[in-house]
Amino acid sequence: MKSTNEPKNAESSYFEFCKEKNKSITEELSCKQDLAHKSMIENPLGFIIFYVVIVIFLGLLFQLTQKKFKNKKEKK
Repeated sequence: MKSTNEPKNAESSYFEFCKEKNKSITEELSCKQDLAHKSMIENPLGFIIFYVVIVIFLGLLFQLTQKKFKNKKEKK
């Protein structure tokens, strides 16, 4: 369990190289992913909303694939 006096900034990371100023692109990406993962764990509301929107969007796409559209040439 986390203590309440633990700093909540970008410098607190599991990776030691995140504290350095000069990082490679892969190290920078790893630090950003770690920061995003921590924020998602601390406050999952944004991820939950994103997940619900994606599920609804996929449901609507599925409904459109099942719908049979009438062709104007068939009426003549």
